[in-house]
Amino acid sequence: MAARVPPSLAAASLALVALVFLSSVSLVCAVTITSTRYTAKYAQSSTLTPTTNATSTINGIAFSSINTIFFADSTNNFIFVSSFDGTTTAPRAFAGTGAAASSPAGGSAVSTSINKPQGGVVFGGSLYFVENGGHCARSINLATTIVSTVAGQCGSSGYGGDGGSPLVALLNSPTAIAVDSSGRVFIADSGNKRIRMVSANGAVITTLVDFTIEGLSVIDLSFDLQSSYLYWVSSSILGRVNLAGQVTQVIVQPGATTFKGVSAVPGYAHLVSVIDSTNTASLIDCLNVALATTLTEQVGTTSASNALSVAAIPGAILVGQSNGKFKRFYNLLPIDALTF
Repeated sequence: MAARVPPSLAAASLALVALVFLSSVSLVCAVTITSTRYTAKYAQSSTLTPTTNATSTINGIAFSSINTIFFADSTNNFIFVSSFDGTTTAPRAFAGTGAAASSPAGGSAVSTSINKPQGGVVFGGSLYFVENGGHCARSINLATTIVSTVAGQCGSSGYGGDGGSPLVALLNSPTAIAVDSSGRVFIADSGNKRIRMVSANGAVITTLVDFTIEGLSVIDLSFDLQSSYLYWVSSSILGRVNLAGQVTQVIVQPGATTFKGVSAVPGYAHLVSVIDSTNTASLIDCLNVALATTLTEQVGTTSASNALSVAAIPGAILVGQSNGKFKRFYNLLPIDALTF
């Protein structure tokens, strides 16, 4: 049975608050920021334009190593791969034909059409992503480049299939994907206002969290391997969910600013990077839920017309932009050496 979020969530005002949900009991605490657990400094670095098409929009970033980056170009229906090792290599098309269509599974990545790819994460030798326009989740074996369908019926939208095979289930405009250490796949089924979960063996799909009453559409997901929590953002809320579907922390973005993406920082439990509609990259410390630990110091600005996606990689944070470029924040101070 999908977990329900208490109605108090829908009524939260646009102030910075933290909510703790325990079973059916909710506690709402207004908080004042008086201290931070982490401080961080980044030097800003502009990277080379990753695509030659000025209309490219980077709506998903994944990495298979510190230097090998995959990015989803949702405007032109490609996934590119590039290197960010200081001698940035020209990107090459890794998947897609450019057509806004969804080819059947089983073909090579470069011969498979993908419809508005978004999100991205590498796990177990495969790249996982969603087709926002194709209403399905996919994976690509990095060794063979063969494309598989993870969930949904590519080309058909809707809702249904919980408790059965994910390949006969229906999704509606998914926006993001994440994978935990055991291989469970989490999908932001944005059009259905749910977070869906596919079992580690790929046999069963369920609804992890149902946000239909609250009217929340999840924009981005990231699994924190250190804490075993799934972090998510809607336009105004950062939340985290455990594997039982219990929402255990929510932060509401103040004012008119909206969240655009979230990424757990590798190696640090409960530390996530977010981007927002002011084109700012920030760190959020989500460790002490009951104590309402909240937003930390701002660490930089992307100076982008539109920041669309974020990926925290070892030693750096990458922000994908609407102009087909990346902005990279690096030289992160060793967090363990800082005074809390």
